Amino acid sequence: MSIKVIRSLSILTTLLLVGCSHVHDRTGTQVNLYPVDTALALQVNSTRNAIKTVAAFIDNHKQQVLSQNIQMHYQGHAAKQVMQAAKRQLLAMGVDHTMLTITASNKKQSFSINLSEYKVKINDCRYVNYNSLSQFDGDFGCNVEKNRWMSMTHPERSASITESGK
Repeated sequence: MSIKVIRSLSILTTLLLVGCSHVHDRTGTQVNLYPVDTALALQVNSTRNAIKTVAAFIDNHKQQVLSQNIQMHYQGHAAKQVMQAAKRQLLAMGVDHTMLTITASNKKQSFSINLSEYKVKINDCRYVNYNSLSQFDGDFGCNVEKNRWMSMTHPERSASITESGK
């Protein structure tokens, strides 16, 4: 037999063996998203003290402030001054103005700031090794999917969750 015939037979045998192997279907990972809200609400009696309190709150939650949506609500003139100071501080830190939602009403002298983020909870994946591949029940890619969801800054966008939670 010539070398070409042997090479052709070995390639044909390899293709037949690979073509007959069992292919596992990939099933999705169950992902649970939980909203986590961090909030500060103040009755604004002293504008100076309220501004200091809000500035300390923003500094303590800097990581969340830089990456999550921020809602500010104010009622009254003194609370509006606190809101303006908070807005200046947030924009100076580099927060995108599209991440800020500000609402006003003229009832009381109060101010609130809310940070909304979603935490991802995924079931643990089974340990994978070469000997256990034939015993799997369809959780192939579980670790990859888990790491993908855990690394997302805004998982609610991938899950099509709107601001209202629907």
